[in-house]
Amino acid sequence: IYPAPQLPNLWEYNYRSMLNYMQQCLYGIRGIVTDSITSQPIKAMVFVKNHDIDSSMVFTRLPWGNYHRLIASGNWTLEFSAPGYVTKTISNVATTNYNTVLLDVPLCPVGVWADFAADKTQIEAGESVNFTDYSVGNPTQWVWNFDGGNPSSSNVQNPQNIIYQEEGVYDVALTASNSSYSNTKTKINYICVGNQYLMDNQSITTCSGKFYDQGGPNHDYSAGQHLITTFLPAETGKRIRIIFHSFALESSQDCTRDYLKIYNGSSTTSPLIGTWCGSVGPDSVVSTDPSGALTIEFGSNMFVQAAGWEASVLCDSGVGISSPQESEVFVRTSQKGRIEILHAQPGTLATLFSISGSKLFEKALNSSIETISTHSLPEGIYLLRLTSGSKTKVFKIFNR
Repeated sequence: IYPAPQLPNLWEYNYRSMLNYMQQCLYGIRGIVTDSITSQPIKAMVFVKNHDIDSSMVFTRLPWGNYHRLIASGNWTLEFSAPGYVTKTISNVATTNYNTVLLDVPLCPVGVWADFAADKTQIEAGESVNFTDYSVGNPTQWVWNFDGGNPSSSNVQNPQNIIYQEEGVYDVALTASNSSYSNTKTKINYICVGNQYLMDNQSITTCSGKFYDQGGPNHDYSAGQHLITTFLPAETGKRIRIIFHSFALESSQDCTRDYLKIYNGSSTTSPLIGTWCGSVGPDSVVSTDPSGALTIEFGSNMFVQAAGWEASVLCDSGVGISSPQESEVFVRTSQKGRIEILHAQPGTLATLFSISGSKLFEKALNSSIETISTHSLPEGIYLLRLTSGSKTKVFKIFNR
């Protein structure tokens, strides 16, 4: 053991050799071996044919699937193999001394794995779509299902001229098989006919269309989402209005789990109109921002998923959207499951509480007549708080 005073000199004498050794360990051939279907790393053997006669093959290392094969200058044939996968041989891998060749290799699992693509996925009603099979594993039979298409099914490898007559969002499924294996691939919300908008990170300029959560009309939204969509009017002087027909998110106090937020403008820095979750969503929301835009922010946690929402997007003339006034605020229940708020100042924050004090949702008011839906809430007494600047009023609501 060297005395401590000698260690700096010992490091000075040897560190260059150690760093050179570490560098040269990466010379030769290296890369990552993955599953061609899932892209996940796998444990595989890398064998240099006509060279590794002394069992000098190397193996990939999990969890990364990486391998390093030191080898001298030459032209090599490599064989990659793993249990449950088709062996792949790659020839003419040229190496030179003191250099590295990067070679990532996907291995195909044994069996048939269905895959396909369409020549277009956004079309107008009455247009046709052509589909191409990209399945692997030598399938000999194909069964296609076209939700909303005509014909609705096919048994040819590459179906052509599938016509979609009705506006909507449609799934496509392919089952590819041979005498030993079968596999099905379904692409949900794959074909959009007409103005169909799914929640995503995007900016859309339009004056008409259907607007859905990320799962579309037939599927629940996914876990772990954080998406922002901005709608801008396609016509000068108009304002975006979004009318919600159905709404279902995971319920939580203060909407801290899954939530939908709507902002009065073109970004999430614009004034917040409201935050919704559970089964009580917005009815109709219209922009009062000079841009005429509305921005929607959606978040979901990793636990409960729900049906999401269906809404219509249109352009509003802005007529009837009130300017600030001093009329007395009036609240009434117009019919079962509806609260009407009249003469509220734009920007007034409406917050609905249970009688025990739990906040159910809140919404910023932006017109002289606002309607809040409570049809999904149990019968009972609720408290509605209206806050405008430094003024606050609380109303008792009977939901019958």
